[in-house]
Amino acid sequence: MPSSKAETKPWERQENESAVAFEAFSTYLYMGTNRSYAKVSQQLDKNRVLISRWGSKYKWQERIRAYDNFLVEEEAKALRKEIKDRYSRYGRISDQLTAKALQALNNIDSDEMSSQDLLAYMRMAIMLADKHKEHLLPQEHDEMGENLLEGLLKAFLSETD
Repeated sequence: MPSSKAETKPWERQENESAVAFEAFSTYLYMGTNRSYAKVSQQLDKNRVLISRWGSKYKWQERIRAYDNFLVEEEAKALRKEIKDRYSRYGRISDQLTAKALQALNNIDSDEMSSQDLLAYMRMAIMLADKHKEHLLPQEHDEMGENLLEGLLKAFLSETD
Protein backbone atom coordinates (compact mmCIF):
# COMPACT_ATOMS: atom_id res chain seq x y z
CA MET A 1 0.00 0.00 0.00
CA PRO A 2 1.43 3.46 -0.89
CA SER A 3 2.72 5.52 2.01
CA SER A 4 0.47 8.56 1.62
CA LYS A 5 -3.21 8.96 0.94
CA ALA A 6 -2.52 11.33 -2.01
CA GLU A 7 -0.64 8.56 -3.82
CA THR A 8 -3.33 5.94 -3.31
CA LYS A 9 -5.44 5.31 -6.38
CA PRO A 10 -9.11 4.56 -5.68
CA TRP A 11 -8.80 0.95 -6.86
CA GLU A 12 -5.83 0.31 -4.57
CA ARG A 13 -6.10 -0.67 -0.93
CA GLN A 14 -7.38 2.32 1.01
CA GLU A 15 -6.18 3.67 4.31
CA ASN A 16 -7.76 1.69 7.18
CA GLU A 17 -9.11 -0.92 4.74
CA SER A 18 -8.36 -4.40 6.02
CA ALA A 19 -6.67 -6.94 3.80
CA VAL A 20 -9.83 -9.06 3.84
CA ALA A 21 -12.05 -6.11 2.87
CA PHE A 22 -9.63 -5.20 0.08
CA GLU A 23 -9.63 -8.80 -1.15
CA ALA A 24 -13.42 -8.59 -1.35
CA PHE A 25 -13.21 -5.28 -3.23
CA SER A 26 -10.64 -6.71 -5.65
CA THR A 27 -12.85 -9.71 -6.26
CA TYR A 28 -15.77 -7.36 -6.93
CA LEU A 29 -13.66 -5.11 -9.17
CA TYR A 30 -12.36 -7.91 -11.39
CA MET A 31 -15.77 -9.51 -11.84
CA GLY A 32 -16.40 -6.92 -14.53
CA THR A 33 -19.88 -5.96 -15.64
CA ASN A 34 -21.46 -9.04 -14.05
CA ARG A 35 -20.29 -8.07 -10.56
CA SER A 36 -22.55 -8.24 -7.54
CA TYR A 37 -22.18 -8.31 -3.79
CA ALA A 38 -23.99 -11.65 -3.74
CA LYS A 39 -21.38 -13.18 -6.07
CA VAL A 40 -18.52 -11.80 -3.95
CA SER A 41 -20.24 -13.20 -0.86
CA GLN A 42 -20.50 -16.62 -2.48
CA GLN A 43 -17.00 -16.65 -3.94
CA LEU A 44 -15.29 -15.62 -0.69
CA ASP A 45 -17.72 -17.45 1.58
CA LYS A 46 -18.52 -14.24 3.46
CA ASN A 47 -21.80 -12.90 4.80
CA ARG A 48 -23.71 -10.83 2.21
CA VAL A 49 -24.44 -8.10 4.78
CA LEU A 50 -20.72 -7.82 5.58
CA ILE A 51 -19.88 -7.44 1.88
CA SER A 52 -22.57 -4.79 1.50
CA ARG A 53 -21.27 -2.92 4.57
CA TRP A 54 -17.71 -2.95 3.16
CA GLY A 55 -19.08 -1.78 -0.18
CA SER A 56 -20.67 1.25 1.47
CA LYS A 57 -17.88 1.98 3.93
CA TYR A 58 -15.11 1.83 1.34
CA LYS A 59 -17.15 3.39 -1.48
CA TRP A 60 -16.80 0.51 -3.90
CA GLN A 61 -19.09 2.03 -6.54
CA GLU A 62 -17.05 5.25 -6.73
CA ARG A 63 -13.83 3.24 -6.86
CA ILE A 64 -15.19 1.04 -9.65
CA ARG A 65 -16.13 4.14 -11.69
CA ALA A 66 -12.67 5.62 -11.10
CA TYR A 67 -11.06 2.39 -12.25
CA ASP A 68 -13.28 2.13 -15.33
CA ASN A 69 -12.50 5.77 -16.22
CA PHE A 70 -8.80 5.08 -15.75
CA LEU A 71 -8.99 2.10 -18.11
CA VAL A 72 -10.84 4.14 -20.73
CA GLU A 73 -8.25 6.91 -20.51
CA GLU A 74 -5.38 4.42 -20.78
CA GLU A 75 -6.99 2.88 -23.88
CA ALA A 76 -7.46 6.35 -25.37
CA LYS A 77 -3.79 7.21 -24.69
CA ALA A 78 -2.67 3.98 -26.34
CA LEU A 79 -4.89 4.65 -29.34
CA ARG A 80 -3.62 8.24 -29.68
CA LYS A 81 -0.03 6.96 -29.54
CA GLU A 82 -0.77 4.30 -32.14
CA ILE A 83 -2.34 6.88 -34.47
CA LYS A 84 0.56 9.30 -33.93
CA ASP A 85 3.08 6.54 -34.65
CA ARG A 86 1.17 5.49 -37.77
CA TYR A 87 1.09 9.06 -39.13
CA SER A 88 4.77 9.46 -38.34
CA ARG A 89 5.49 6.27 -40.29
CA TYR A 90 3.32 7.50 -43.19
CA GLY A 91 5.22 10.80 -43.10
CA ARG A 92 8.56 9.04 -43.40
CA ILE A 93 7.27 6.95 -46.32
CA SER A 94 5.87 10.07 -47.97
CA ASP A 95 9.20 11.87 -47.56
CA GLN A 96 11.06 8.94 -49.15
CA LEU A 97 8.63 8.75 -52.06
CA THR A 98 8.77 12.52 -52.55
CA ALA A 99 12.58 12.44 -52.63
CA LYS A 100 12.50 9.69 -55.28
CA ALA A 101 9.92 11.58 -57.33
CA LEU A 102 11.91 14.82 -57.14
CA GLN A 103 15.01 12.95 -58.21
CA ALA A 104 13.12 11.58 -61.23
CA LEU A 105 11.60 15.01 -62.04
CA ASN A 106 15.05 16.60 -62.03
CA ASN A 107 16.10 14.15 -64.73
CA ILE A 108 13.23 15.16 -67.05
CA ASP A 109 14.06 17.67 -69.75
CA SER A 110 11.11 20.11 -69.75
CA ASP A 111 11.89 21.14 -73.36
CA GLU A 112 10.98 17.62 -74.44
CA MET A 113 7.62 17.63 -72.62
CA SER A 114 4.34 18.34 -74.35
CA SER A 115 2.02 21.05 -73.06
CA GLN A 116 -0.35 18.27 -71.93
CA ASP A 117 2.47 16.74 -69.85
CA LEU A 118 3.31 20.12 -68.33
CA LEU A 119 -0.37 20.71 -67.57
CA ALA A 120 -0.63 17.29 -65.91
CA TYR A 121 2.41 18.10 -63.74
CA MET A 122 0.90 21.49 -62.80
CA ARG A 123 -2.39 19.87 -61.83
CA MET A 124 -0.55 17.31 -59.72
CA ALA A 125 1.44 20.07 -58.01
CA ILE A 126 -1.76 22.00 -57.24
CA MET A 127 -3.45 18.87 -55.91
CA LEU A 128 -0.48 18.12 -53.63
CA ALA A 129 -0.35 21.72 -52.42
CA ASP A 130 -4.08 21.60 -51.65
CA LYS A 131 -3.61 18.39 -49.68
CA HIS A 132 -0.78 20.06 -47.79
CA LYS A 133 -2.97 23.11 -47.04
CA GLU A 134 -5.59 20.83 -45.44
CA HIS A 135 -3.05 19.93 -42.74
CA LEU A 136 -1.86 23.47 -42.01
CA LEU A 137 -2.99 25.51 -39.03
CA PRO A 138 -5.57 28.16 -39.99
CA GLN A 139 -3.09 31.07 -39.87
CA GLU A 140 -0.58 29.15 -42.00
CA HIS A 141 -3.34 28.38 -44.49
CA ASP A 142 -4.27 32.09 -44.78
CA GLU A 143 -0.64 33.16 -45.18
CA MET A 144 -0.18 30.72 -48.05
CA GLY A 145 -2.76 32.60 -50.11
CA GLU A 146 -5.97 30.94 -51.16
CA ASN A 147 -5.73 31.57 -54.89
CA LEU A 148 -1.99 31.53 -55.49
CA LEU A 149 -1.84 28.12 -57.14
CA GLU A 150 -5.12 28.62 -58.95
CA GLY A 151 -3.69 31.86 -60.40
CA LEU A 152 -0.55 30.07 -61.50
CA LEU A 153 -2.60 27.43 -63.28
CA LYS A 154 -4.70 30.06 -65.09
CA ALA A 155 -1.54 31.90 -66.18
CA PHE A 156 -0.03 28.68 -67.43
CA LEU A 157 -3.20 27.72 -69.29
CA SER A 158 -3.40 31.11 -70.99
CA GLU A 159 0.23 30.76 -72.17
CA THR A 160 -0.35 27.27 -73.61
CA ASP A 161 -3.54 28.21 -75.48
